[in-house]
Amino acid sequence: MVLPVEAGRYPAAASEPPTAGAAKPSKDNRRLFGILFGINTLNYADRWTLPAVAPLLAVSIGLNDTQLGLLGTAFLLIYAITALPLGALADRLPRTKIVGGGVALWSVATAVTALCSTFNQLFAVRALLGIGEASYFPASNSMLADAFPRERRARVMAWWGAALPVGVFLGYASGGLIGQHFGWRAAFLVVGIPGLILAALVWRAHEPQRGESEGLLAEAKRSTGDPFAFHLLRIPTVSFAIAAQVFANFVLGGLGFWLPTYLGRHYHLSTGSAGVIAGALFVVGGGCGTVAGGYLADHLLPRQAAARLLVPALGLVASGVAIGGGLLAPSLPFFLVIYTLAGALISLQSAPLSALFQDVVAPAVRARVIALSLLIAHLFGDAFSPSVIGSASDHLGGATGGGLDRALWLMPVAAIIAGVIALLGCRYVAADRARMLEHLAQEG
Repeated sequence: MVLPVEAGRYPAAASEPPTAGAAKPSKDNRRLFGILFGINTLNYADRWTLPAVAPLLAVSIGLNDTQLGLLGTAFLLIYAITALPLGALADRLPRTKIVGGGVALWSVATAVTALCSTFNQLFAVRALLGIGEASYFPASNSMLADAFPRERRARVMAWWGAALPVGVFLGYASGGLIGQHFGWRAAFLVVGIPGLILAALVWRAHEPQRGESEGLLAEAKRSTGDPFAFHLLRIPTVSFAIAAQVFANFVLGGLGFWLPTYLGRHYHLSTGSAGVIAGALFVVGGGCGTVAGGYLADHLLPRQAAARLLVPALGLVASGVAIGGGLLAPSLPFFLVIYTLAGALISLQSAPLSALFQDVVAPAVRARVIALSLLIAHLFGDAFSPSVIGSASDHLGGATGGGLDRALWLMPVAAIIAGVIALLGCRYVAADRARMLEHLAQEG
């Protein structure tokens, strides 16, 4: 039996456990947020250095578009596969230690990339990078949910998620500029080393108790059986949100990997200029959209239970229209304006979806639900989008025949599909939140 739910609203306040909604986060929790923000920034900087130097790699080692795309796939495929077992560990072991070990691993893998001289070596190192980064995201989401009140969860996730565009900019800009002036190997050395410092900091950081922010400390200690929590897919909100993420990630992975190359080929920009411009688009558009999405979802939540899925849905549909408009842009300035808007719209989904997953599952499996979303959304979304687009580009004309321009039309279609799926899932959110609370109350 599910608690009675008014249309479009959460259950009555009496059905919710007491929270720390009005409490000011402790100094330890604010410090933890700062460290996790820094790590998240490096996470994306390390990840997106490769696309920035892809044209240099292609010449240096002799790679075609398909091989370049496969290097993006190597990272994302292993990232997706290893996220779920590492998320299960994060629900059982100290999360600061899991994050610290993962950061150290991916930082070393990034630096070692500078020593590679063949496609196979690059593929192997990018796969190792995926293992390191997979340990970070589920554990960090879980800690942030425990460190800050639920009423502000989406905006906290938004400020943490703002590290994405900052990191992408650093990866694109530093990779492009350093690669242009000092070679692509130097770019990987520069972005790889700082992570070791942050790994040491998070290893020693305070870790909040599971369920602390919602008064669910006892419930957070109970085992949930399935170590990998595939049963979470039976929650409609989770399954619809992940399905939307699959298509959204296809867009983000494809555009993120190929945008610097597209700018170089279509608008004849240098590697450095393409990297800086691509990074700036992510900082301005992605940063504004990420933060705005979190605040908007939290603002609408008291009046609309599905706010944390509705905001992503509308943003994704609108972004598909904008992406298509950008591909038709008659000039670089027009392209920059429309793609800044597209970046903001598609980024509206990031923070609300992270908060949504935490809202509808019990504290004991919150790292696993994030890991599950990573597994499915990356495995079927962006793990193969760089190589799919690269292969399509080669078949449609390649580097000299405008093949990439045609291949990128997959992006607006996928974005609109993602938005429609999210809209269909909005009707389940209130009941799923109520069902989770009732289940915990019955077990207690």
